[in-house]
Amino acid sequence: MTIAFVLGAAVGWAVGPRIVVLQPLGDLLIRLLQMLVLPIVVSTILAGLSSISPKKLGRVGVKTVVWYMATALVATVLGVTMANLIRPGIGLRVPGASPEMPKTSSPSLSNLLGSLVPENVIASMTEGQLLPVIFFSILFALAMAGVRHSDPGDSAETIHHLFDICARGMYKILQWVMHYAPIGTFALMAITFSQHELSAATHFAKVIATVYLAQAFICGGCMLLLLLFRIHPIAFIREVKDALITAFVTGSSAATLPVEMEAAEHHLQIDRSVFGFTLPLGVSIHKIGTAVHLGVVSIFAANVAGLDLSLAQQAMITLVAFLASVGTPPISGGAFIMLSFVFKEAGLPLPVIGLIAGIPFLGKFNTPINSFGRLISTVLVAQSEKALGLRFVLVSEEKKGPERDYDPIKRPTPSRGRSTH
Repeated sequence: MTIAFVLGAAVGWAVGPRIVVLQPLGDLLIRLLQMLVLPIVVSTILAGLSSISPKKLGRVGVKTVVWYMATALVATVLGVTMANLIRPGIGLRVPGASPEMPKTSSPSLSNLLGSLVPENVIASMTEGQLLPVIFFSILFALAMAGVRHSDPGDSAETIHHLFDICARGMYKILQWVMHYAPIGTFALMAITFSQHELSAATHFAKVIATVYLAQAFICGGCMLLLLLFRIHPIAFIREVKDALITAFVTGSSAATLPVEMEAAEHHLQIDRSVFGFTLPLGVSIHKIGTAVHLGVVSIFAANVAGLDLSLAQQAMITLVAFLASVGTPPISGGAFIMLSFVFKEAGLPLPVIGLIAGIPFLGKFNTPINSFGRLISTVLVAQSEKALGLRFVLVSEEKKGPERDYDPIKRPTPSRGRSTH
């Protein structure tokens, strides 16, 4: 993708407006992404939430869900706010992104909230209305989870496995589309730079800086929460570093989940009844790094289109980006697949998707921050439930005798005469 970005910019600059003949290649990438949004989001929600045991939706479940939703919403608001302050994309013009889009292309916030409950879910699917489809999918998945665990049997397991296989199949198709993505990115970048817009590179750097700065703020807020719960942030990071490295390398929350669970059990020593619920659920619905990313690029797209967004429109974009982060599949490039959903629902120009896809390193830290947020959430929930086995160096106790030299890597001693490491 990075090579395609650079080559497309160079070829577009050299050839000029005649490169517009490549427009169908860029349009094909956008259509492929739009084709996958509905099935991949629905199958991911059905496969993830239907595996939850209703028995776990008690006190721990309520705490976890409320915490996940609140932090994801705060992350989205932070991304939108930071983009409004730094204003990436102002002055950048992209072919096909009209600076004067019709007002009717962006629904009001009240209409958006009213459209969450579908009158006819099949009609919503055929018309591409994803918000009501997501709402129905969540309810249906939770209902299937109840049926599966209250009346276990071959039929219930077959339905669950069907959802899981559908999700895996959609991920495989997405991998095929991503093989084509460099071609579409090359075409879209060539068309953009054919207008000899050297300032585009500055705008792209501004987007990267905005995303990373907002993500740094959200990580700082998470570490502050650890301090408020009297947990030493450095000790915490030392214990979960393997999961964070795995997330960075793979770019996939699903691939990182086993490492997160290993860290929760053997390093953080959290009770299995807590992390066995919070982490799998978090992989499905909690992605604070992605929420920041989607919030920033949505405002970037509006700036490219020259839209003067009202407060209600910004609130609507924030809500759509938040819901998109909840529905983002836990795979490499998951945020990319959700861009067409966000842009379509918010009335933003779809051609900007190709530009965002080609910006080097833009979403590289999404997955590590997603993993960081899930693990911190799990620790805080466990701490509130007295289910955190490992005694971290508590900030208020660092100067109290033996606790000062406590090494958080050491395991609890089963007896006075023996210790394990």
